[in-house]
Amino acid sequence: MTGPDRIVACFRWRGAVALADRSEDYARAAHAVFSRAEAGGGKLVAWHAASFAVAFPPDGMESLVELLTGDDSPALGFSVGIAQGELGEIGGTGRMSFAWGPPLVMAWALARVARSGEVLVDPNIAAVRDERLLVRGSRIGLLGGARVRGVRLDVRHPWQPERGFPTVALVRARYLGQAPVAPPPGTLGLVTGRRGSGGTRWLEELAARERARRTLWLRPRLGEALGSLRRALARAKEAQAELDPALSSSLESVLAGEGLDLDTSSNLLAALLRREDSPGLVLIDDVEQIDADSLEAVVHAAKSGAFAVVARALDGLALPEALSHLTRAFEVELGPLESEQAVELVNQLSSGRLRGSEAKRWSARGGGLPLGILAALSDALESGELVLKEDASLKRTAKAGAFSPQQLLARRVRRWDPRVKTVLSGLAVLGGDSEEEELAALLGMMKEPPPSEEMLHALEAADLVLRDGARLMLPSATLGFVLTDALAEAERARLHRAAAAVLAGADQPLCAVAATVHSMLGGDVDRALPLARRGAGALRAGGLEDTAMAFEVFGESGEPSLVRHRGLFAGAHADRAGLQRSDVPPPPSMMPAPISDRPSRAPPPSGEVAAQRFVQALKHGDHAAMEVLASELRDDGTQHVVADRLEGMASLARGQVTDALRRLRSAKLGAQRLPPGDKSRAALALGVALASAGRGTEALLEGLEALARAREAHDQRGEIACARFLAQLSHAAGSEDAARTWTQVVEQTAAAQR
Repeated sequence: MTGPDRIVACFRWRGAVALADRSEDYARAAHAVFSRAEAGGGKLVAWHAASFAVAFPPDGMESLVELLTGDDSPALGFSVGIAQGELGEIGGTGRMSFAWGPPLVMAWALARVARSGEVLVDPNIAAVRDERLLVRGSRIGLLGGARVRGVRLDVRHPWQPERGFPTVALVRARYLGQAPVAPPPGTLGLVTGRRGSGGTRWLEELAARERARRTLWLRPRLGEALGSLRRALARAKEAQAELDPALSSSLESVLAGEGLDLDTSSNLLAALLRREDSPGLVLIDDVEQIDADSLEAVVHAAKSGAFAVVARALDGLALPEALSHLTRAFEVELGPLESEQAVELVNQLSSGRLRGSEAKRWSARGGGLPLGILAALSDALESGELVLKEDASLKRTAKAGAFSPQQLLARRVRRWDPRVKTVLSGLAVLGGDSEEEELAALLGMMKEPPPSEEMLHALEAADLVLRDGARLMLPSATLGFVLTDALAEAERARLHRAAAAVLAGADQPLCAVAATVHSMLGGDVDRALPLARRGAGALRAGGLEDTAMAFEVFGESGEPSLVRHRGLFAGAHADRAGLQRSDVPPPPSMMPAPISDRPSRAPPPSGEVAAQRFVQALKHGDHAAMEVLASELRDDGTQHVVADRLEGMASLARGQVTDALRRLRSAKLGAQRLPPGDKSRAALALGVALASAGRGTEALLEGLEALARAREAHDQRGEIACARFLAQLSHAAGSEDAARTWTQVVEQTAAAQR
């Protein structure tokens, strides 16, 4: 029996209802529940001496949950089961009817398993799968030998918060860990540790303790030569009045993105940071990702004794060669907090609502690392696993084991609203540090609106974005890496190409350098080469000779190693930066103006040309290029079937046979309205995938259909490809006579073609 989709709640009374002194209790409670259910859109669909069921329309979940979770809910005396599906009506009209269907059976079974006052929900309900309904574990029971499983609705906090980020309940804790110290002037202090061990906070605490000293912060700036230093100097502009006119002019040049030679940069730094009463301090975060020009200027200037340098580095990564020219005063290695400190951090973050064993449990979840503990609490708050009330806490489950900060952040990212992920991913692709206008332009290239002020305020309140005027920054490099890791490779490439388009149109001379790097990271070497030549000229004019040479070499040969060595990739995914021109599919047309006098690129390739380029990428084993090509064909809006087919073949090349079959079946279905040649190619591709899956009979049928379509299209090359496939298939099946026959077809067709 079929019928409309309905949410069914079955209410079962616990107790001996047959006894006279209890039956009236059941009747009163049932009447109260039914009255409220009817007011919320429910309809009585089943009745029994000890139970009854009410059905709600598909959009009635909120009304049902409100009925079940109110403080004065009459449903609290029942065991309740909830399921959803098609419900057929047997008879009845108006307020009541008799119905039957799978959701009624499932709801009744769950009510039988549930304890008194407990609400068990079918885990297949969409609201549970989407985590809109919050649950507290599950319950399993046996009914007549059948296993019944339901998840327990959290009747105190049933709904996932709809707005904002619950992490705003966390407060910034005071510093816990090794006391920071500064090295003597002219020397280097090194802070090492794994990601999330608190190195950035260590630097912040040092800056706070040494606030009397003039301090300069260097952070990575993706793609921009001298970019880290330019960003740092923008914050020190208040000291410009103390400079002589020549150095003041040099500062303006740096801030305008024009570059500055090593000696002048060093003199400028020394003049800005030197004070009679105290030497300055340069703090460098993620030192392995700082561009070489900025780092060399700092090291050269530090030798004058005008300031000390403290750098944070990751365990296991080689230090930049420039640092070897400074005397190392000390090296501090950070690791997990002491047990007492970790518990205290949880206590402080939760404003004292998590203490003792509870605090210890959450500190263990984060592996004892400061960022890990913060990420563990944030993840639990956003998933609904943990609720922080005014003076207490509530946990729903007790997941065991420790997680790395990256794992916990990845869980959070998967849960965020798509719009939030789009904005933060765009910021991450820009290096985690961008002007609002720059981010808005990038999003515009991707046909996305810029973030509203309300959204930026919410992200800032949740510690997902730091704001400094019009400047936006991610709070940690770890979050940036997690965000870019979460992007599909083709999507990440498109974002880098869009960033290149934005930067190529900027008026700062060195923006051509950043545009080159983003083009490289997007695999668009054809666009990167002319940009590199333009960038090399700007670098040489700015006195940055070594980086200019690296770009000249890249512009001539396409070899990216020297550019990488200059620290301009800032830890970004650079696996596509070395692709050669013949391996790279044409980029989408999104540049605001031609970069050089070379003609602009043609529109996206035809299906035939795309297939040829796809084969070229397949020969080189370049799966990323295959996906980007397919993605661009899909973006064109006219070649979805070709895109489906190429994506399916890319999945097959990676060994993902199930995914390949799904995509190639879709491609064949979409080709039904296309000419015979397209139908032939779609059937042949599906046949190849079926053969790879060991489904020889189905593969044979697809191959024969592909051959028939190729002949209908008078496509001799297609006939040859199909016959060759059938010969290989026959040989694999041990049918040598059939294999010889198909081989003869190949030879005869090829001879006729000549």
